[in-house]
Amino acid sequence: AAGVADGAPLVLKDLGPQVGYAAVFFWEYAGPLLIYPLFFLLPSLLYPGYSGAKSLSAHAFAQKGALAYWSLHYAKRLYETAFVHRFSHGTMPARNLLRNCAYYWAFAAYVSYYVNHPLYTPPPAGRSAALFGAGLLAQAANLRCHALLARLRAPGAKGYVIPRGFLFDYITCPNYTAEFLVWVCFAGATQAAPAALFAAAGLYQMAAWAAQKHRRLVKTFDGREGRARSARAAAAVQRSCSQQRTLVVRPPDLARRDEEAREVARLEGVERGEGERNEACGRRAGGGG
Repeated sequence: AAGVADGAPLVLKDLGPQVGYAAVFFWEYAGPLLIYPLFFLLPSLLYPGYSGAKSLSAHAFAQKGALAYWSLHYAKRLYETAFVHRFSHGTMPARNLLRNCAYYWAFAAYVSYYVNHPLYTPPPAGRSAALFGAGLLAQAANLRCHALLARLRAPGAKGYVIPRGFLFDYITCPNYTAEFLVWVCFAGATQAAPAALFAAAGLYQMAAWAAQKHRRLVKTFDGREGRARSARAAAAVQRSCSQQRTLVVRPPDLARRDEEAREVARLEGVERGEGERNEACGRRAGGGG
């Protein structure tokens, strides 16, 4: 192989059981797509303790909209897994499959159980419709971001590339921002605490990923030694320089006021000193008489 001399030692590392990225994504997204509708379609079976379990025709607009919205989102994710995403790594540890599936599948059951519960109280239909509509725009933005990321590198190319275009011109990870807004809209449209918890859990994880990617982007594309500079790296450098200038250089008007204040303080100190000396001389003169 190129760069390897004859007789050079070859070190192999056992990565343990591995699963392909596409397979992990498929199963973690297929689960919610299949689990969520069960509580909508089978209320008499999954809510046996409630004699008033709703029939399909009795579901509120928020419940029907939530089913369509949820299903569309995970169908989109499966589509992206098959036709959009390009994975920089071929496999991941097999334990990640269990962890990711547990996260998505458990939240799917938790959210659906609550939203489709016979005792669920839906919000006004107009509010749900408006938030579902806003959430669909966020889903479209998320898909657009993923399509741009998929076209960053030529097939087979490696290495990091500065994302450009659409919302990437303003923030580092707009795909995460759009994903969070998807679930904020869902939580508001359903008025469901489990949905809000799902959005918060997603925000916690995506914020950590976004911060990590932002640091890597600023460090990798710093404009030094012929490397490109990202807009976020340039902004970070500019903020740093502005803060340093603020700490070191004061505006002329402030500097002039500071000089005048020091001069006034100096004159007042001189006057106080002369007054104290005059009082001392007077006391000595009085004592001598």
